[in-house]
Amino acid sequence: MDKAYNQQVGEDYEDWKYRLILGKRDGSVKISWAEICELLGLNCSSEHIRKIALGVADYRDFLNEKRQEAADDIPQSSIDKLDEKKFELQRQKIQMQDQKRELNKKLREWARADHIRDEIVKAIKSLKPLAPHKCHCHAEEEISTNEGVLLLSDWHVGQFTMNINNSFNDVVLEARVRKLEEKTIEYGKLHKVGRMHVFALGDFINGLIHVTTRINNTENVIQQCMHASELLCDVIGTLSENFEDVSVYFARGNHDRVSANMKESVTAESFFDLIQWYLAARLEGIENVHLIENTVDSEIITADICGQKIFAVHGHKDKPAKAVQNLSLMLREIPDYVFMGHFHSAAEREVQGAEVIVNSSLCGTDDYAVSIRKYSKPAQKFMIFNEDGRLCTYNIQLGNKTLAA
Repeated sequence: MDKAYNQQVGEDYEDWKYRLILGKRDGSVKISWAEICELLGLNCSSEHIRKIALGVADYRDFLNEKRQEAADDIPQSSIDKLDEKKFELQRQKIQMQDQKRELNKKLREWARADHIRDEIVKAIKSLKPLAPHKCHCHAEEEISTNEGVLLLSDWHVGQFTMNINNSFNDVVLEARVRKLEEKTIEYGKLHKVGRMHVFALGDFINGLIHVTTRINNTENVIQQCMHASELLCDVIGTLSENFEDVSVYFARGNHDRVSANMKESVTAESFFDLIQWYLAARLEGIENVHLIENTVDSEIITADICGQKIFAVHGHKDKPAKAVQNLSLMLREIPDYVFMGHFHSAAEREVQGAEVIVNSSLCGTDDYAVSIRKYSKPAQKFMIFNEDGRLCTYNIQLGNKTLAA
């Protein structure tokens, strides 16, 4: 049988039926009425099909004619109004969907905010009162014009690591912070430092931005914030007992962000702000501690140390090779020094006379770094500045065997 009599691509059953029956009646279809019945799967005799075929064309033409007459009787203005109503209903439907989506988003945000607030209140209630701090500096002690600069970054409180190069947990964290305090005070006293600058450059908590860190739920992240805040309070409070003036600067990190999805994250939403807010409340009574607000950008620190222009960032949005150029163009100023964290490895470079100083991490090499054959020593930088600029740098090593055991 000729394939032209089969149902064609894009041809519905009714059109196919009419094509065969009318074609047979007009003589263009050369198969028998019985074959047409079989092909169409009709449950009737071929003679019955032949008889009704004589009236099929006339009936279909009659229906088409009536449909056209009915359409012609409807004014064009009515059709336009119907189209407008249909469009308006569709637009309102989309608006309702958007409003519902935004409302659900707000409800989730409010629920999350209330939960975080409750967890903070619960954690604060569990803390012991902060011991009073008083500077033990004596007037007869010789104080020079040297100023100390302590870079604090990448503590990753909440991270637990055990590998061939590094062991890191809450006990090791506490020990490393204690050693950092001791060495900073020792070197500061050695250089007769009067004023201390502390740069808190982010990633103090491990957060929830990666699959492995998202195993920790919101309560764990809040506990990380509280633990990191207490450790920072202790460091700053101890420094305030040993130096006449302590200024603290803040820059957010990438592990601090609230949203796990970087594309969905909002810069203004950061767990780091909880740490900063907490420090402001806990250290309020210490007169020689000054928490400095960023005036240019919430993630960029600008400071003056012994007449030297300082920029400081966490580093997740900057590269050491381009930081001087990008920040200078953005802020319309040329720095003498740029401080950074984020890269977990100490580094220094000079770009057109400006020195870029990258801090190490306190947490040290994690399991992921080991898997890609990377290793860096846990350390933090302490520097001495005078009117000529940076006098010296101490890379305070924190990963000796007694601390990593």
